[in-house]
Formats: sequence, C-alpha cells, structure tokens
Amino acid sequence: MAIEQEAVDNMVSVFGGRALAAALYLSEDSHHIVAGPVVPRLAKWSDAVALLPDNDVCWILTNVYFATMGGGKRHKTVLCSYAPDDLTRKSYREAVQRKMSVALAAADFKHLPCFANASVFMHQCRGPADLDVNTVVEKASKFEMGTVDPSSVEKFANGVAI
Repeated sequence: MAIEQEAVDNMVSVFGGRALAAALYLSEDSHHIVAGPVVPRLAKWSDAVALLPDNDVCWILTNVYFATMGGGKRHKTVLCSYAPDDLTRKSYREAVQRKMSVALAAADFKHLPCFANASVFMHQCRGPADLDVNTVVEKASKFEMGTVDPSSVEKFANGVAI
C-alpha cells in the first residue's frame, strides 16, 4: 500500500517531538494512506481522539508522555490502528476489506525510514473507548520497571508538559 509523502512528513514531525499526534487515513480506493491533521505537541489528548473519523478506518501515530512514581520521565510512541466494530459500507465485503487494510498496513509502516530506529508500540483500537488516555498509556508503559504516576497521565491528557 502506498503512503503519500505528506503522511510520511507528518509522521516525522511526531517522531521528532514537534507534534503530539498525526492522523493517517485510508483513501476511498483503499490503495493509499493519506495525511490527515497534525495535533500540536502540548495539545489536549481529546484533540488527538477528535481525529477519529465517524465511519471509517485510520491510524493515529502519537507521542505519549508520562512519569513513573520514582520520578523518571518517559516518552513513548504508539501507532493506534483504528478499525471500528460498527463500520458500515455498502456491502459487508467492502467493510471487511477496509478493516483488513488497517491490519495489513502495519508492515508498510515498518518499512519506512522514519520507523527504522524507532521503538513504536502498536495498539489495535476497535472503538473510541480504546483510545482512552489511560488505556494508551497502559499500552505504552507495558514494559516499564516502575509504576506510572497517575498525576502525570492527567497532566499529559490536559496538555501540560511533564
């Protein structure tokens, strides 16, 4: 699947820490991944969740910032693959094809130069509830030695620097 250059540039801005999140959408013909909006670095988490389309699939590449109870500051990158359970199309087959595109595109992302030296957590989302800030931070902190400081998650969700 082809990924448009603007979409790659938006991903680079997330990897570079200049953006909180970048949305990537599947073209109507299901052959290209196109760029969506970019959310600024210190925006609220709800601004990133607002990038979800009403009745379609997408990917949101996001930076997640949190602190551990020991005082350590962490920064992780998460690729949220969004394929809603209630996706509807003209035919069941078309809906299934769009959902499958989300799963298959992960391999295309991994071959991009901007992903080469990055540690990216993959997060499958089947609805907006899967993009709850606590769920995403839990996914990103899965292999942390220390416990995540809940107050840092709240600060992150509200766009406050950690």
